[in-house]
Amino acid sequence: MNRTEKIVAAVVALALGVLLIILKGEILNVACIVVGLALLVIGALDLVRKNFARGAVECAIGALVLAFGWLLVSAILYVFAALLLVFGVCWIYELMRSCIPFGKNWRAILEYLKPVVCMLIGLFLLFNQGGTVEWVFIVSGVLTVGEGTLVLFTTLLGD
Repeated sequence: MNRTEKIVAAVVALALGVLLIILKGEILNVACIVVGLALLVIGALDLVRKNFARGAVECAIGALVLAFGWLLVSAILYVFAALLLVFGVCWIYELMRSCIPFGKNWRAILEYLKPVVCMLIGLFLLFNQGGTVEWVFIVSGVLTVGEGTLVLFTTLLGD
């Protein structure tokens, strides 16, 4: 990932963290609406480009997500949490494979702290009891803001 992509990812993480804090459990409903609308738009563009099979499937899935997305909110939350956990573990493995020594300097500590925070976000989201525990979203939002800040700080400091 180049420097610009890292900065964009950090800003997106900061925005997502703020949304998690403000919207709490409602962010999943917003995400379903955004994904459904995005699939409808992408499907419509594919239909215009005469890619009828793909466009029809994307439009159908988009419509289903908009109509029945609330049924999938809990499943989406657990899948997202699992993905964050796996991503964090893979990130740590990649850091270790790259021979970045832990604890030698602040930069190395920050590099290892980023995947740990990612895994913490995943754990907090995993233990959300069907959307009834708002503090999980607030803590996840705070951790996501911290993650975005760390990525932004290390990107601006390191490059």
